[in-house]
Amino acid sequence: MGGTAFPLKERARMDRFRLQSLAAGLLLAPLSRAQGQEPTVEERLRAAEERIRRLERELGAQRTPETAPRSGLDEALDRLLAKPSEAPGAGPAAPQASSLLNPRISVDLLFDAAAFSREDPGLFGGHDPVPRGFKITNLEFVFENAVDPYFDLTVIPVMSVEEGETGLELEEAYGKTRALPGNLRLLAGEWFTHFGRHNSMHAHAWEFSTIPLFLPRFFGPDGFRNPGLELSWIAPTSFFLEGLASLQQADGENGRSFSFEPTDDPTDPTQTLGGHSLLDEDVEGVRDLATTLRLSASTDLSETTTLLGGVSAMFGDNATGPHERTAIYGADLYLRWKPIEARRGFPFVSWQTEAAWRDLEAAADPSTGAPDETLDDFGGYSQVVWGFFDRWTAGGRVDYANGDGGLARSDDPLRDRRARGALALTWYPTEFSKLRFEYGLDRAAHLDDRLVSSFVLQLEFLIGTHAAHKF
Repeated sequence: MGGTAFPLKERARMDRFRLQSLAAGLLLAPLSRAQGQEPTVEERLRAAEERIRRLERELGAQRTPETAPRSGLDEALDRLLAKPSEAPGAGPAAPQASSLLNPRISVDLLFDAAAFSREDPGLFGGHDPVPRGFKITNLEFVFENAVDPYFDLTVIPVMSVEEGETGLELEEAYGKTRALPGNLRLLAGEWFTHFGRHNSMHAHAWEFSTIPLFLPRFFGPDGFRNPGLELSWIAPTSFFLEGLASLQQADGENGRSFSFEPTDDPTDPTQTLGGHSLLDEDVEGVRDLATTLRLSASTDLSETTTLLGGVSAMFGDNATGPHERTAIYGADLYLRWKPIEARRGFPFVSWQTEAAWRDLEAAADPSTGAPDETLDDFGGYSQVVWGFFDRWTAGGRVDYANGDGGLARSDDPLRDRRARGALALTWYPTEFSKLRFEYGLDRAAHLDDRLVSSFVLQLEFLIGTHAAHKF
């Protein structure tokens, strides 16, 4: 009995020494930095983990595998330091009961004050800063949380206030899987379709105050979003490679190139498409749905530069005839440079370019005299944003869109030749607020090819827990 008492006491002494060293490492971590530079929580954790690993090596050198059984402290430290994916037999991580009962909630207010040299600037985006004067462009409520070990849920209703009228709509509401095998993910509900880069971004994440020209032309005021299903897959490659396919309803105001239904307003430019009347038809099969395919990839060109690119395609029947087809193709590129010594993400330079082409088969329309033809349209933009100082950015963007075919194209605000440029200066007092000054210059055929200038002051206020935006 006396032969086992000493090893137990020695083991207890060593465990106490280990805990004391861990505590000292956590408390002394701030001393490793220069005075006046408070370390972040992440830096403290990294320093503490390094001290724990060094202590592990020292203790391991004093033991032999045959005579040093593992203690409860060893196993507890292993669990703390192990990544979730390294746990044997790990399945979907079960969320804590407290988190299930307390979803993450945030509110984001986007406010615009705008002035234009022309009363009607011809902007058709649902979140564009029109008309003159003040507008609550976007009041966004985000509710998101884990449903159970298998699904997450996101619900985003938005409100706007324009000319005394308050609008409310459900912008996104979808559930997605947490851990399907084979790097698969299934999404069901309503969401901004992953066509290109800009279409899936919310208004408060834009680098400029207006939506690119081609999105409301090809899809609708908010771009394309409708109920449906999406399946995505991340390839097991050394670089990021993702493919996805989705099926969505193609009707409503955001399905302009597909099963869009005209309004009752005879002055609405969406009453016809290229001079072709639109039919009101129900969904009869997959052809009447919008099918989207996308392939995107990214790679680090260097320690400071990242390149992302993607190609997209969307197909479906359109409303000019019973079986007329629409095909939309897109390509996008994003390049970002940020030095290794960047502080809070600054400085940086980003370049984003996107282009899309639409081929729309239009049936002959005897009522307007429009022939059986294919309407070809193009749109694209290119923008550069420079984070030149801590929380300050300056950016410039050019937009272009044009169409071919159709009746009275030069008078059609959604198919005419149009070019637009914008310069923006943005200050982020904190990550929860934004102040933007933007000047724009626009020229459109349906606006008599005269230059239209604009000035926009934009403010953003965010409260609550909001998920990170897409890189």
